Amino acid sequence: IDDPQLPVHLLLSIRADYFSDLASFAHALPTIFHQQYRLEPMSRAEASAALTRPLADMPLPCSYAPDLLETLLDDLERTGMELPHLQIIGTQLVAALEVGATQITAAHYQQLGQAAGMLGSYLRREIEQLGPDAPLARAILLALITSDHSRQTLDRVTLRDLLAQHADIDTLDGVLAALVTARLLRRDERDGMAWYELAHDYLVQEVRSWVTPADLEASRIREELRWALTAWRERQRVIDPDTLQHIEQRRDLLTGLRVEEVALLLQSAVAHRVAVDTWALVAHRQGIAIWPILRPLLRAPDQRIRADVIAVLSALGHDALPMLCDALADPAPLVRVRAILAIEALAGGSAQPALQRGLRYEVRIPAGATEPAFSIDRYPVTNRDYARFLADQPQHTPPPTWVDRASPTGYADHPVVGVSWDDAVAYAAWSGKRLPSAAEWQRAAGGPGRRYPWGDEFDPGRCNTREAGIGSTTSVGAYSPAGDSPHGVADMAGNVWEWLSDPAGANDDYRLLRGGAWRYSASFAEIDYTGFYRRPEQQLESVGFRLCFSLNEEKR
Repeated sequence: IDDPQLPVHLLLSIRADYFSDLASFAHALPTIFHQQYRLEPMSRAEASAALTRPLADMPLPCSYAPDLLETLLDDLERTGMELPHLQIIGTQLVAALEVGATQITAAHYQQLGQAAGMLGSYLRREIEQLGPDAPLARAILLALITSDHSRQTLDRVTLRDLLAQHADIDTLDGVLAALVTARLLRRDERDGMAWYELAHDYLVQEVRSWVTPADLEASRIREELRWALTAWRERQRVIDPDTLQHIEQRRDLLTGLRVEEVALLLQSAVAHRVAVDTWALVAHRQGIAIWPILRPLLRAPDQRIRADVIAVLSALGHDALPMLCDALADPAPLVRVRAILAIEALAGGSAQPALQRGLRYEVRIPAGATEPAFSIDRYPVTNRDYARFLADQPQHTPPPTWVDRASPTGYADHPVVGVSWDDAVAYAAWSGKRLPSAAEWQRAAGGPGRRYPWGDEFDPGRCNTREAGIGSTTSVGAYSPAGDSPHGVADMAGNVWEWLSDPAGANDDYRLLRGGAWRYSASFAEIDYTGFYRRPEQQLESVGFRLCFSLNEEKR
């Protein structure tokens, strides 16, 4: 055989369900698979001969009753006249003969359940002979049929992943080998990988009878995921939103997800901005490096996605602290509050040390005797902030002094002015915050009990009022920290009037403003001054706003 010059030809005749066994000879006979001829299923006449001729060679020759042979051949024709079927059915019929009997009758056939019954009993008997491994064997066979009850081929790694939660998974290789030996599975070698499928179509009918509704739904979900994975490999196409939602809603049916599948689910969740937290945690549990995926998500335009990332980070332990600290500078309060709570939970106490590591955009005002805690912007909303709002919400009109939706040059960090109360409320809704009440504004400014945020004596070097002589707004924080309130809130006196949520007394047609402004004298900047109010639609060059949010309410 090793000498190609020898005039020797090797001819092998082998049943299809033994064919994969030839793979073990491929190293010695590299051309063994080069020339193949697959015989078609037996004809009716050939099947009849295969059933009857062995009976004539038995020590006590016997035969089939003529009517039974025709019925049997009719039944076998529906399954394709496969050789294993003939072997299994013929063996059982012969074994059913009484001692000394020489004819197999229709009664024997009916008693054994006809062709389908005998094939099914063979399967059950082979499974039962596996003893404690029988449950795993059933799970393997179930995994190898699709939701539309057809055979499918799976590689060993996929099978192991699918059955990873099975109690006897460590015996997988032995059970696979036993099922192959019993000719219930067909094994094939491709590119060094073992692939398995049900050896015969008749097995599908029996195995499908084991399928529960949960099994069927899990199979459908698996197939959706497998098709999606193929699309990802071939076209780099993520899972569409409807399919992703369907899979996410039934993820409890999925066990043993493969790394590649989880990675695709996470990429799809990121692409569609849905269930990011769910699949990120699943990915982390499977050892997928998710930090490079999560980090860009902290800059996603949608604050809900950023908040979902915080939820993920909070579950990842101390390794997530650096990213949580970065989130403290997020413009959305929902994100910052979640980051603060996550840091406090991980640190086992206050998040204040972490807060000091970055710019504090909000200041937490502690609860009073009857007042709840809240958080307020350290600075008024700036032109830079408002420009982001206008870019995201093109239906809103810019302030009158803006040109082509751009603030005056050099004023990006000045408080936005020329915005109505209605504009401020719209911005607050967009950012997930609200306008402060008069009581909240007063507490944040350091009152009651003092005239100005820094104390009772006016100092023109601590705020931008008419006394400062500047004649326009200044950048936010220009007088910080000297002009800050005891809580660390800046610009509560002067620079711009600030819209509040409260109406002016009983008249709901007007809204209160507090804090004074650059063109007004110091008396208007006193904390307790309440005599300034305007209509909600008015836009004034000395009026701006800052926002707050409650610490005890669920944010969007």
